[in-house]
Amino acid sequence: MNLLDYFDAGATSHPDAPCFVDCGRDTPAVTYAQAGALTCQIARGLQALGLAPGFHGAVLSGNAGAAFVALLGVLRGGGVWLPVNARNSVETNIEFLQDMDCDVLFYQARYISQVAEIRGKVPRIRHYIALEEADGADLSIARLIQGQPPEMYAAPLQPRGLAMIMGTGGTTGRSKGVMLSHRNLTATMANHMSAMNITDCMTVLAAAPITHTAGLVSLPFMARGGRVVLMDGIDPQNLLKVIEQERVNMLFLPPTVIYTLLAQPNVRDFDFSALRYLMYGAAPMSPDKLAEAIDVFGPVMLQIYGQAEVPGAISVLRVEDHFIDGQVAPRQRLLSAGRRFPFTRVAVMDDDGSLLTQPGAVGEIVAQGDIVTEGYYKNPRPRLKCSATAGTARATWAISTSRASCSSLTARRT
Repeated sequence: MNLLDYFDAGATSHPDAPCFVDCGRDTPAVTYAQAGALTCQIARGLQALGLAPGFHGAVLSGNAGAAFVALLGVLRGGGVWLPVNARNSVETNIEFLQDMDCDVLFYQARYISQVAEIRGKVPRIRHYIALEEADGADLSIARLIQGQPPEMYAAPLQPRGLAMIMGTGGTTGRSKGVMLSHRNLTATMANHMSAMNITDCMTVLAAAPITHTAGLVSLPFMARGGRVVLMDGIDPQNLLKVIEQERVNMLFLPPTVIYTLLAQPNVRDFDFSALRYLMYGAAPMSPDKLAEAIDVFGPVMLQIYGQAEVPGAISVLRVEDHFIDGQVAPRQRLLSAGRRFPFTRVAVMDDDGSLLTQPGAVGEIVAQGDIVTEGYYKNPRPRLKCSATAGTARATWAISTSRASCSSLTARRT
């Protein structure tokens, strides 16, 4: 399978269902049939520009249906998606686009000043395509797809072929490009689907940037014809209203945003009865705040633990794992990163490389399987260390793509 199979499954089973809804904009929802046709036209349009399968494409935009359609069009054309976060500094994005060899950049009109800087500093980019109608010489999406048939089209996509190059945090220097294949990401999707009961036409709220977890976690729901509501920017009061008004069933938020929601004096005045999963991750969460979130939002909290090199799928603390005998679990459980996902091998290793089996033994968390990155872009055999904090563990990690292609996280309990 490849990443597009998830979207195509929803488009086949629920062609008339709403796919993308731009929150706060007076525009109609885009159905799966409409979105599918657009992605095929975009892929053909990119091919007509001379972009052969394997090209690198990015979308500089806030959360918007047009941006999601564009990135799906890049994948359908056989391209490799370079997720650039519009909230980053322009210098950070220039560095990333340059290092990852971007060939085509789609952009939202409000980022035209950033595009001007990028144009002058990333000469490799051959094509700039505006998501809205463009005033200048750049193509718009409308002109790109003009005359292109909407019938099903997809460049040949191989499971081990690259789907995405994700930038690392760059905390110890220049950001590195984590190469993620279609197989890596479909393994992520399979793991996520194992942790949730996904039914037809659920509503997902993409409030965090779709360039990262909020985008990827939408795809399993899209496979069942789910409606993706896209919210550009997080205002706590508006976010609470949208959860209620759109009858949101699932969303992903980092702990800091959850803390902000809990601090709203009227947070308990909103109706969260439709919510089934509030997924959290990307940083440790206070067990006291987690218990409070369960009290406010209900039995819906779901933690995922991973890293860019093992994208969001090392371990999971499922909704039911937050409870013991019907009561909120004690602090020790809430501090946990949960149990391993079923489609990832996870173990603990000592400094000599031997696996530890004794409960409570401290060592290096190692993960193996289809989920683990193919390596770093232009650096196939990296040795990199950086600082991190996970729960109550102070940690450094080292990733190696040699032989067993093993990603590891060295953890020392404090």
